Amino acid sequence: MTIRIYIEFEDLEGELELNNGQPITIGRSSKCSVQVKDSECSGKHCSIELINGNTYVKDLNSLNGTRINGEEITDSRLYLGDLVEFGKVRVQLLRDDMTHEERRSHLAGSRKSHKREITINLEENPKLERTSNSIDKGKK
Repeated sequence: MTIRIYIEFEDLEGELELNNGQPITIGRSSKCSVQVKDSECSGKHCSIELINGNTYVKDLNSLNGTRINGEEITDSRLYLGDLVEFGKVRVQLLRDDMTHEERRSHLAGSRKSHKREITINLEENPKLERTSNSIDKGKK
């Protein structure tokens, strides 16, 4: 089974495949695998890594912390369907057989309107696509 993470940030979304022993870093720094322009995120906010079939998230000493299913963590194992949140970023661990709507339903909810940007390192071969603003405004 392939393990992917689904990332949502404002009106951008994307999926990245996790490869064993290759951490994905997320934060404001251009040195991160996923760069987000969010003042609530640290330069290197957190990392997500697949190790021997298990997925782990680690807060990288961020100022505002990282939460899994609403609870603040420093280092924790992730399970399918878990929701990781920091700043205005939401990340979820996925199975290949989940539909696009199943993925989005876990991330649904109200969001404050702030101008933010996301940049993904092309070396990581991500697939990001711009979505309708109706998602960001909580419309169905």
